[in-house]
Amino acid sequence: MKPTLLMAFLGLTTVLTMGAPRVSAQEGFFPLIVNGSRNLDATYDKGILVVRFHRTRKGAGSPTTYVQNVPPGSAAWVDRPLNNQEPIELRQRMSEQRAAQALERLKQNGGYWKFFCRNTGNGFFEVSRSERTNASVRIDDSRTPLTP
Repeated sequence: MKPTLLMAFLGLTTVLTMGAPRVSAQEGFFPLIVNGSRNLDATYDKGILVVRFHRTRKGAGSPTTYVQNVPPGSAAWVDRPLNNQEPIELRQRMSEQRAAQALERLKQNGGYWKFFCRNTGNGFFEVSRSERTNASVRIDDSRTPLTP
């Protein structure tokens, strides 16, 4: 192998190796989108928020598809629905103030909340963090031309 070709190969190998993903504290946690409902089973006790939900038929997708893919009271991964072997309960340790915000939102139809979960293998998802999220709904259709 010519020295310049060898140097290019070694340089590329170094760049690819250094650019490899690092293991993070969030490894194994994935976004689960929950759509709230007045009938959603969500409680807070002794520092733990517990949410029980229904499965969907589709993945949540992007915020533009939440409304059609995640009915009230249900949850889905962004890229796929929950399978029958996955729990329908999640648990997150959080402050009372934060739980009040989550519960208020989750008790609304269309009150979306994103939980970063991993399966414990003990019948529930463990949550590392969560945040409010919103569906994106188009209110105009710019594809339809205006008629005079």
